[in-house]
Amino acid sequence: MVTVGAEYLIRLAEDGDRDNWNGFITSHAHASIFHRWEWGDIAEQYGHRRFYIMAESEGSIAGVLPLVLVKSLLFGKKLLSLPYCEYGGPLTAPVADCLPQLLEKAGDIARAERADYIEIRGLAPIPGATEILQSFNYVANHRYVTFRLDLNTPPDKIWSSFQGRRRTSIRKAEKQEFDISEARTEADIRTFYQLYLQTQSRHGTPPHSLGFFLEIWRRFFPPGHLRVVLARYQDKPVSGIILFSLNKTIMYWSAVSDAAYRNLNAGDLLLWQAIREGCDDEKETFDFGRTREGSTVRMYKEGFGGEEIVLRDYV
Repeated sequence: MVTVGAEYLIRLAEDGDRDNWNGFITSHAHASIFHRWEWGDIAEQYGHRRFYIMAESEGSIAGVLPLVLVKSLLFGKKLLSLPYCEYGGPLTAPVADCLPQLLEKAGDIARAERADYIEIRGLAPIPGATEILQSFNYVANHRYVTFRLDLNTPPDKIWSSFQGRRRTSIRKAEKQEFDISEARTEADIRTFYQLYLQTQSRHGTPPHSLGFFLEIWRRFFPPGHLRVVLARYQDKPVSGIILFSLNKTIMYWSAVSDAAYRNLNAGDLLLWQAIREGCDDEKETFDFGRTREGSTVRMYKEGFGGEEIVLRDYV
C-alpha cells in the first residue's frame, strides 16, 4: 500500500511485471488503453525499444512512466510516451509523490541512449504535474484537442446535442441497407486494412503496415479491449471504425472509408451506433481521439456535441 511520504524504488519494468503493471493501469482513473503493457509489445514489433519505468513502495506500484525509444533518419532519436497514439506520460497513485523520481530516471535513460528529447503525450491530470515538468525544463506543446461525450447523459439528449447536419447525415444513413458487423477474424482486419489504405492515400499520409493492425488485433481483441466495426453496402465494404475500451471509457481511434460510397454516410451511422451502445453498456466517456486544432477533422468531430479538451503534450 502506498502512503504519504513513502520511499520509492525506481526501476525498469521487466516481462515478469506485466500483470502488476496492467493491474495498476486498470485501477487508475486516468489511465488510457495505451498505458497497458501490450502497447509496448506493439512498439517492439516495429523494432523500437521499451523503457517502462516503475516506482515501487512496500511492494506496490506507486507510479509508472512508459517510454519507447524511436529512431528515425529524419528526426533522430527520441523517447516517446507514447508512440502511435494520443495518450502516454506518467501515472501516479493518489497519494504518491514519485513523479520527480520518474522524470529523473527518464532523463538518465535519455542521456544514456543519447536521445535528442523526451516527448510526453496527453498528460493525465496529476496534481502539480505541470510545475514539476517545468522544473525539469519540459515545455508545453499543446497542438491537439479531443472531444469527449458524457455517456451518463440519456441518448436522446446526446442526439439533441449533435449539430443539425450530423443528425441529417445519420438519418440518411439509417435509410440505407447497410450490413453492419464486428470483426471476428484476421480476415476482417485485412478488409479494414484495405479501406485504411484508400483513406491514407486520399489524405497523402504514409500508412502503417498490415502487421501493425494485426498486432493490435491479437493483443487487444482477446481480452475485450478492442472492437473493429465494418459497414458493407451491397456486399462491398464501405466504412469501418476502430474502438478501444478501458474501464468506463470508449475511444474512437480510427475511421476508414471507400470514397466512392462516402455520400451514404456509413461512418456517421457507425459512430452514432457506438455512442448508443456505450450508453447501453454503462460506459461513462466517449473519447473522439486526437485532432489537430483548426483541421477539418476537428470540425467534423465537434459536430457530435462533445466537450473540447486540449491535450497536454510536453517536450
